[in-house]
This record gives sequence, C-alpha cells and structure tokens, in this order.
Amino acid sequence: MDPEENAMTTVVTNHNWRDLVCRCDVPGAVLKGDLNWTTETSPDWYFNYKNHWYHISEFTVVVHGSDLHEWHGSLNDSAWSGVVVRLHDDNTQVQVGRFYS
Repeated sequence: MDPEENAMTTVVTNHNWRDLVCRCDVPGAVLKGDLNWTTETSPDWYFNYKNHWYHISEFTVVVHGSDLHEWHGSLNDSAWSGVVVRLHDDNTQVQVGRFYS
C-alpha cells in the first residue's frame, strides 16, 4: 500500500485499476441488501473493494482545492474517514483508496 499524504488527509491505495462491472456480476444477496436501491436501469458502474460492493453513484464529487483534489469522488464512513475513487479516462475502471484525516 502506498500512502499519499495531503495537507491533513492521508490516502492509502495500491493504485490498481479495478474494472467497473455490470449489475449481472454483483451477487444477488448484495443487490437485495446493501444495493437494494439500485435498479436494472442503473448504469453498470459497480465495483468491489475490500469485500464490499459499491455503485459509483454513491460517491460525492470532490471539490477542487480540497485535501482530496486528486480524486474524483469520496464516500465518508465517518467524519474523518472514507473511500475515494478515481475514474479512468474511459470510465471503465476505477482506482480506490481509503482516506483518514
């Protein structure tokens, strides 16, 4: 893991690109549980990170000038930590990391 340190925030990532997959590749139990709000018409932008499934629409756009400005989106799991994503130029893959403030 490679920690990227910003002003007051540390991002830990391995910089690996993960494929964004279609709904048909997400386990049915996940679609009925954590992702039960998605539908068959949701864009096929699902990915698995640290044994947890996400849909890209869960992430908030990172504001220019923030500590996380090198990332495209973030999803907080507490006031001081969460998950960040960086989309590939062709929108078929994503880099994922954890951030801590």
